[in-house]
Amino acid sequence: METNKSDSEALASVLMHVVQRMEQTQARGLRRLGYDPIQVAILEQIVLRGPVHPSTIAEELDIPPSSVTRQVQVLEQANHVVVTRDAADRRACLLEATAAGREELQRLQAISVEAFARLLDSWQPEEIRLLTTLLTRFAASLPASPRNQRIRRSWWRSQDEE
Repeated sequence: METNKSDSEALASVLMHVVQRMEQTQARGLRRLGYDPIQVAILEQIVLRGPVHPSTIAEELDIPPSSVTRQVQVLEQANHVVVTRDAADRRACLLEATAAGREELQRLQAISVEAFARLLDSWQPEEIRLLTTLLTRFAASLPASPRNQRIRRSWWRSQDEE
């Protein structure tokens, strides 16, 4: 079945707008809580991956290694991350989340889920399920890339959803 060009353009426009607004809303919420969004993304990667090299996080998040270093220093000062030497390569270091870091990420996830649920207060459960089904189908149609095949998830998804 061929897709109508104007329908595709309308959907693309709406999706781009939604993505942009969601990112802005998420960033504002994190900043109100005293966090840089990149800092939270880095903490999430550290929690998900266990002991991990900073370069792996930089590659995964597509950010400069220096950004990882700066944010890890802040996370380390907050007792959310510990930095240790890599026993296999003494020139390298490994990042690992502390119990406090894991708890803080869970707290931030819970706050985000609550905020998102408030956005859907006026929606009927069937509408939410339908949109979820359609977006899941759309996501499955996106081309795979090496980055998408790695651990990828939005930081606000709870551990129970995996």
